Amino acid sequence: EITCAAIIGAVSVGRTFTLKQSQIEWIKFRDKEKEFIQNTYGKLQGSIYKQMQLQYIMDITKTRALQLEQYFKDIEAGTSGL
Repeated sequence: EITCAAIIGAVSVGRTFTLKQSQIEWIKFRDKEKEFIQNTYGKLQGSIYKQMQLQYIMDITKTRALQLEQYFKDIEAGTSGL
């Protein structure tokens, strides 16, 4: 399992700050997106909309996790501009 801490440990000191800032901004994005999804799908009638709401929220987090994992792999392989 690759963690954000492992990625931070793999990047140079100057890039660590940028990665942390990126993650902070992503969390803000995630929270706003979650709020929008909940406000949109939470008001719709039907049980499928609750599941759609949860799936969209999970997809946002999964996409970011895969992105971070790829950064780590690129850094480890020495092919990233990070």
